[in-house]
Amino acid sequence: MERAFVRRDERIQRILEIAIREGIVYVADMAKQFDRSKSMIGRDFNVLRDKGLVERLNGKAIPTGFPLVVAEADVLPATAMALAQLIGDNQAIILEAGAVSLQLAQHVSKDLRIVVVTNSPAVAMTFSNHPKVEVWVIGGKLRSGVLIPTKKEETQILQRISAALCVLGTCNLDLKTVSTPDSEQAELKSEMMSTALKVAVSVSDESLGSTSSYFVGPLNRITHIIPASDVSNKKLKPYEKVGINIVRG
Repeated sequence: MERAFVRRDERIQRILEIAIREGIVYVADMAKQFDRSKSMIGRDFNVLRDKGLVERLNGKAIPTGFPLVVAEADVLPATAMALAQLIGDNQAIILEAGAVSLQLAQHVSKDLRIVVVTNSPAVAMTFSNHPKVEVWVIGGKLRSGVLIPTKKEETQILQRISAALCVLGTCNLDLKTVSTPDSEQAELKSEMMSTALKVAVSVSDESLGSTSSYFVGPLNRITHIIPASDVSNKKLKPYEKVGINIVRG
């Protein structure tokens, strides 16, 4: 057990190191190791998630860019397949880094000719063997599995895309707004959703029904919610009443 005098920033760094070494970290294990509550460790995980260093799953986290095999238990193939039905031929889609986007990438038909814009190398690499898919990585272009660096800013790429679907990672949602704890993530999420006809957002039990520091956009821009497995139907009901579709496996 780590002693209580470890500063929070040191604890968060150690959690990240363990995640990179082991490929996965669990809230319960880290709470025991650092002698802290599960809710406190969960907030530490959220700090790492908001910096783009880990993907936050139900009770655990995995380093960004790792093959998210572990995510399959949390993001059911049926959920990914339901999202894939929203994508048509000759369309563009925007996928923010996250377990949902990676699962979706694994279930998009190879018969489709589409353009994909993403900030996730793992998602981009998943699409690299799709013969009819053109993949733009924010900061570069991926073709035949090779990342070709460019100097284009993320906003320049996103402003040129007219997307049929945007899939966002975990956000805070209440009945008026979409928000996030990180200012840079808020700006990117806002740019991503502004150009899309349909917007699907991932929510956890913690993030649904809550607000955070930085505004992403109004709730009426959201067309689909992708809930984590522990989000109750009762909690989702108010969002269904305002016309939002719930995507659940």
